[in-house]
Amino acid sequence: MSEQTNQNQTSISPLELETSTNPKSEFTENTTKKREIKSNLTQAALNLYKCCIGSGILAAPFTFCEGGYLLTSFCYFLICILMIYSQLMLLRIVDEINQPNLGFSEITYIILGENYVYINKLFIIIMQWGCCASYVLFFMEFLEYAIYHHQDVVFSHQLLYLAIAMCIIIPLVFINNMTLFTKFSTLANSFIIISLISCIVYFSIELNSEVNYNDIPVARFKNLPLVIGVALFSFEAIGTLLDVRKSMQEPIKFPKLMTLVFSGCTMQFWIFGLLGSLSYGDTTNEIILFSLGQGAEAFQILYAIALIITLPLQLLPAFHLIEKIKIAKSFTKEGTSGFLFRRTLLRLLQVLAIAGLAIGIPQFALLISFIGGLCGAVLQFFFPLMFYLKWDWRFRPSELEGQIYISAMCLGCILGLVAVADSIYEIATQ
Repeated sequence: MSEQTNQNQTSISPLELETSTNPKSEFTENTTKKREIKSNLTQAALNLYKCCIGSGILAAPFTFCEGGYLLTSFCYFLICILMIYSQLMLLRIVDEINQPNLGFSEITYIILGENYVYINKLFIIIMQWGCCASYVLFFMEFLEYAIYHHQDVVFSHQLLYLAIAMCIIIPLVFINNMTLFTKFSTLANSFIIISLISCIVYFSIELNSEVNYNDIPVARFKNLPLVIGVALFSFEAIGTLLDVRKSMQEPIKFPKLMTLVFSGCTMQFWIFGLLGSLSYGDTTNEIILFSLGQGAEAFQILYAIALIITLPLQLLPAFHLIEKIKIAKSFTKEGTSGFLFRRTLLRLLQVLAIAGLAIGIPQFALLISFIGGLCGAVLQFFFPLMFYLKWDWRFRPSELEGQIYISAMCLGCILGLVAVADSIYEIATQ
């Protein structure tokens, strides 16, 4: 390993972007915490699964309807393969670094340097904001559907629904401890599972009465970018993979576990999307819950409550990431006069940015396609590719394997760019 790499490895300051006066001791302090309770294989699998199944699955039937069942199926499985390949190579690099408690940002610091850490955290924050914006957008469309029985939200209604959402969200910016949301998270997960099961029941009823085979084309290449963006967004667990790995009793089993969970989630996306599109054909809503018809109001309410409950879990990591950047940390430094007011102000500005994102891209599928294409490609393919190219390997992969990996990661980046470009065009021409 080169001297420069060794210097970076000893000078890393986890979860910080500041330069410590005694970085090695700070690193030791941050990585030798009290022994935590480790998760077994089943618990780790459930944690990883919960991180993958979010709002993206709600748009899966719509993407099958828009992209065609064959083209969309190919895209989902292709992106799953690229994702698994990308993360397996990343795990090989983590094993060579031989620091079990490192996160994504720390690995970025070691291999690429401080400037890339800013870029890394920026896209993680945008991804978190995008997830929150999709929750707010779902909440707005739910209220529009409940009151007016359609999802075409006019601007005056948007402002009213945003005001209602802000009354719920803004008090949450004062909470600084994620453990307070643990019980609410369990409740929200239960609501989501009940709602998804109800969708399958409704699909079965519709398929027994009529199957809309003729409404779903084999492929619609003009909608390929939308399909790619939604598929990239669906794998929301990218920022939590290393956290799940280091929480395991047997981290050596994580690569196989990750492969199985990602494959299982892809199969769930595929089955859920295909059945939903066949059930409702061209009438499939971009949020499948609104296609279920009469009697489904209770499940729509449950899902809306679940998303609002879990929104703080998405917001709080973004808050902490921003507040650990040098400028923001000095602005919100604890112990200084008015630091609580300044921290609250900074968080409120982020909430307003999320609200602006929900208003600026008022279509659910288009929003998650844009976020998925932009952040998903950067975090899932660009950074792992840069890690591979810049890392000073002790056991470098073969030349053929390296060429295949570089080609695969470049393909993932290109797919993301296509999704982003198409989303920007759709937004600009609305």
